[in-house]
Amino acid sequence: MGLPPVGTACAFSGGFLAQTVGSVKEALSRPTHQRVTHTLGCLYDVIGEIAQMETSTRDSISKMKIDGARSQAHPRLWLGILGVVIALSVPVIQALLIPWLESTFEFPMDRFVSLWVFWIALTLVLGIAHFAEGYPLATFGFQCSRKTLRARLIEWIFAVLAAAVIAIVIISFSGFVRSLLTNEPAPVLNITRILPVWVMVPAWITGSFTEEVLFRSYPIERLTQITGRRWLAGLVTMLAFTLLHLLSWDWIHVLTVVLPGSILLTLLYLWRRSLALVVIIHAIMNAPLLLLPLLTPYK
Repeated sequence: MGLPPVGTACAFSGGFLAQTVGSVKEALSRPTHQRVTHTLGCLYDVIGEIAQMETSTRDSISKMKIDGARSQAHPRLWLGILGVVIALSVPVIQALLIPWLESTFEFPMDRFVSLWVFWIALTLVLGIAHFAEGYPLATFGFQCSRKTLRARLIEWIFAVLAAAVIAIVIISFSGFVRSLLTNEPAPVLNITRILPVWVMVPAWITGSFTEEVLFRSYPIERLTQITGRRWLAGLVTMLAFTLLHLLSWDWIHVLTVVLPGSILLTLLYLWRRSLALVVIIHAIMNAPLLLLPLLTPYK
């Protein structure tokens, strides 16, 4: 069992005192210029250890707060199942509403209005979990990182670079497979490429953010709480995310782009449990869609 924050601080103080005495004795036995260099080096190391201890303590306190709030929640099985059904059925609801939206609004306003289905579903499932059952939003990934600025920068830079490389590989592979089978673009692009920027940008934000909440963080956490098996929760959400894309994309795109992306994002969330990380990666992977209005401007 690890030491609590107070015990960690006491252990650090004792070790720091012994290290400081030893460093002073060692520094006094050196020439003046080496003393200055050695002292600066020790100071840098001490600041680093203090920052690391502070970060560790904040992480421990944050985890205790989340666990404490979660233990005070009052989960209801039927509300959990209802929330998962709402989250995973959003594309079906949107597809069913499209005929009505097309008859009520002109193109492309009908596409813009259809995006609100995702935001309404997100508000419903999080509202039920938070207000009706007492779950903190941090349970579903809405929490500030307690890592140091350096650690966060390294993580985000790595995430952006990795997402860019993965997106290039997946899109290139999908294009190669499509050229072998049909040599024609996905049918949905016939409409997507003529959407104006004021529809494409909200669609990009909606897909990147709400899909990660509705298909990753929320259902994985709720299904884990219901079934007790995190791997099963990840598998169910991954399959649902992949299959439901068949409502708007053809099977080539689903098998060569959506399925690999779904596997990657699900594994990343299960590993890091970071909503922000998967949202950023999803946004980068969807970024090429933003270039379509530039290829065929809306008139």
